[in-house]
Amino acid sequence: MSEFLLIRQGNRRRLAVPAHRDGNEIFDILSAFTKAGRLWKLIAEASVRSGMGSLFHERVDGSFHLTLQLQCSDWLNEVAKLIPSGIRYANFLFPYDQNRSKFSAILCNHASKKFFAKFAWNGPERIELETEYNALSAWRESQFTGFRIPQIVMRIEILDGDLNVYEFEHKKSNPCRVWNNDTEAVWKELVRRTRVMAPVSQVAWISNCRRLPWWPMGMLGNRDQDIILCATHGDFSPWNLRVGHDGYLFVYDWEQYEASAPYLLDPIHFMLQYMTLVRRWKPTKIAERLLRFVKSISDDNDHYLNLMLALGFLRLRKKSVPIEIVDAVGANLSRTSPSNYQIR
Repeated sequence: MSEFLLIRQGNRRRLAVPAHRDGNEIFDILSAFTKAGRLWKLIAEASVRSGMGSLFHERVDGSFHLTLQLQCSDWLNEVAKLIPSGIRYANFLFPYDQNRSKFSAILCNHASKKFFAKFAWNGPERIELETEYNALSAWRESQFTGFRIPQIVMRIEILDGDLNVYEFEHKKSNPCRVWNNDTEAVWKELVRRTRVMAPVSQVAWISNCRRLPWWPMGMLGNRDQDIILCATHGDFSPWNLRVGHDGYLFVYDWEQYEASAPYLLDPIHFMLQYMTLVRRWKPTKIAERLLRFVKSISDDNDHYLNLMLALGFLRLRKKSVPIEIVDAVGANLSRTSPSNYQIR
């Protein structure tokens, strides 16, 4: 555990793995969807697993910095006091967005038991870890039939940051690259367990939706109208769903969990991520495909309304999906709205 290989993706620091050939499970959970990303991962993984990583990547000791103020060795020493049997080795995953104030790690103790950890040291990221802890704690006793969720071991404040530790369950798993029967079953089970009908007058964020430039003027003008809400994962994306070797679907990264949100939020979020980041479609095509997609998975009476609610909620939240994408898709959908909605 004394030396690491720092692996960069372009000019971004992305991984730190033990310099020896053991202990590189981080590649098992690292998802890449673009051609460039898959090629980068293939080369990085091959160089490390072959024992030739030192020829391609910077070799550093434990004094390298995880954050501007925090050395790797100091962090590991503190965490080792909390992990049963200490820490034998660690893998680190740094966010693609270098402005994010958090990182993840796979920790293996001296009894060969593995844990997954997340550490955050800034306000928004610390709130995300708290949100995930509360969501997983609330669902801890639930017996889901179609999927599994991470089992949280502890949450604690250390070294001016927050640490969440989970059981490690992702080895030998593959990401869900497309929407399929498994992903649909996860969404439907959450809807079935938490679905409620709420009048527009009791949903505070609806008034902000009406101020969006692409929001149809005639939509939800009746404050007594009911809309469908449910609990949502919030960041339902191809890289946050993985199929294990036993066929079970793992759903992790619940940092943007919402206890009450539009019931189409998760599938719309998934498809927007897939269509923009993986397929790189233009807003016109995305709008057309989204409406067709919603009609194929939903049996509600107003597909257009519920699609716009999901888009409006995503736009107001300003997370995960770039707001310019949501605005462009929303504007395209507005131009094809049903006749009962008046366009601005």
